[in-house]
Amino acid sequence: MPGRTRIEMVRNNWRMWGPKGLLSAHGVFEWGVALMLAPLTERRVAMTKRDISELNTYGMLGSFRRKAQEIAGFNVYELYVKNGWTPTLARLVRQKVIPSTTTMVTLAWYAAAIDAGLAKEPAK
Repeated sequence: MPGRTRIEMVRNNWRMWGPKGLLSAHGVFEWGVALMLAPLTERRVAMTKRDISELNTYGMLGSFRRKAQEIAGFNVYELYVKNGWTPTLARLVRQKVIPSTTTMVTLAWYAAAIDAGLAKEPAK
């Protein structure tokens, strides 16, 4: 990482790569989330009638924004930075964040299939 002096450059690199540095901390966070993805069942991440109803009501972009605000409200990364991976944080990610994000990805593909004429829009 650049700096005006050699000492500043070393300090900036430490902040980026050192323990609790931005990239190292974020990498460990993402690794933890990835570990929780593998054992999910299809039932836990499937679209529900409520999801499809919200998609019809708010559209894909509106649904995404609503879900993103909901997930942001959990303050998951902030909790991770403050306390590391705790059982409570892992449970929150596994029970709320991962199902929400995977459902949104599924809904996005479903909406794209409808737009492309490959799927029927459900009756309202």
